[in-house]
Amino acid sequence: MSNSHGLAAPHHHDYDAAIAEPDLVKANEMHFDAQVHHGSASPHSEVISRVVGEAILDAYDFIEEQTTVLEFACGADLFPEQGFVFQILAPHCKSVLGVDISQGQVDEFNRRVENQGILPEEMKAIRGDLNGLGDIVGDIKFDLIFCASAYHHFSDIDAVTRGLAVFLKPQTGVLVVVDMLKTEHSASLHTSSKSSLSRQTVAHHGGFEAEEIEANFKQAGLADFEMEIAFEKEKGDKKLVMFIASGRSS
Repeated sequence: MSNSHGLAAPHHHDYDAAIAEPDLVKANEMHFDAQVHHGSASPHSEVISRVVGEAILDAYDFIEEQTTVLEFACGADLFPEQGFVFQILAPHCKSVLGVDISQGQVDEFNRRVENQGILPEEMKAIRGDLNGLGDIVGDIKFDLIFCASAYHHFSDIDAVTRGLAVFLKPQTGVLVVVDMLKTEHSASLHTSSKSSLSRQTVAHHGGFEAEEIEANFKQAGLADFEMEIAFEKEKGDKKLVMFIASGRSS
């Protein structure tokens, strides 16, 4: 991947929502629990999932019998607008553990895994948050931690990145984040939602500037930062631009 200097110049606007952290977390839990009942993703959403999954495969050298993966906020992966990234990665790694605050999304993740005939020791999801992640995984360190389409829901992304970096294998573990690149009109992709609950789940309306993500990775002590455009697609008269960023444990 290329570095952030290859991305388009960001636009400076105050998009961040002023939502208290406990309210934000509860709103996200309620929202993603509700999304379980919305049915399967559309074929168009599955195309997006494939593109994101392939971008993650390009960002890390997977070894099928060795690579251990943690997907943080795996409910965002299951959200119908994004699809099923974990299914793209599954054949390329030894194990995938998903973690999410939504019990409904955790149950849906595990249902799909079971339907594919995959054993729980190879892939499963557990309900939890960053504060309880140590209790869930113990002393386990991961080759790859990824978070797809969820960072804009976190009020303090610096704390999230620092917290996730703790669970990377020293020197070799890689964190991959996929989310929205902030553009002139990207905030309206969130604020135009018909659902007030959906709007309340977003802490960073319109996504992030490239420099913001680079600084975020560096403050967490991650090295070899890379960032590039994962994909772009038109949504009516607006354009959704997603980036993929990666950094290695130092």
